[in-house]
Order: sequence, then structure tokens, then C-alpha cells
Amino acid sequence: METLGDFVIRFCSSVGCYYHPNQSTSQYSLKKNNSNQSLRMGVFGWVREIKRKQCFEVSSYKDLGDKAGVSHLADRIKPRYVWEKEGLLFYVKSYSQEADYQKTVFSMKAVLAFVQ
Repeated sequence: METLGDFVIRFCSSVGCYYHPNQSTSQYSLKKNNSNQSLRMGVFGWVREIKRKQCFEVSSYKDLGDKAGVSHLADRIKPRYVWEKEGLLFYVKSYSQEADYQKTVFSMKAVLAFVQ
């Protein structure tokens, strides 16, 4: 199975964004800017591994997805209790270059365009 780190590098290259590892949650944040300064990173999404499904979950804010017109492409819409906002969830199989990967890249590129 593709590692989380390898997937994030490949995915961010396709989307045209940066990433930041979060060791305490074993996930990566997706960000617009190559900065580690708080409030200047432009975080718009997260990636984590779901081992039991052998896939990766890419998530973002639903309000950004609505602005970008891609919320309907999400595999799931879920309340994000931590940020009190709904979230978009996309699932991509390990090593995929197929429709699941292309749909998620397209959606995150669209969301990225609306990040300040």
C-alpha cells in the first residue's frame, strides 16, 4: 500500500499546494502558502489514511466547496464538530490515478482558488 507521506507528496504536486505534517494526529494539512506562520498558511484541507479501507481521506470545508461549486462531488458531507463547520470528504484508493483521484484533485484545485 502507498504510504500516507508518498500519497500526500503526489497529491499536492497534482493540486499545486503545500502540506504540513501533524505528528499528534497522524495526518497532513493542505495549505495554500509555503509558510509555518499561524494564520498565514492558508490551510484548506486535511489528508489521513484509513488503513481498514486501504484508502486515503481528503477533507475540506463545505463552505469552500460551495463557493467553488464542487460540494456535490464529495463522497460524503459530514459535520466537523471541532471547527463547527460541515466538511467535504473524498476517498482515494492507494496508488489510484483513476476517477476517484482525478475527482479529488479537481475538487481541491477548485477549493484552493477560494482560499485567502
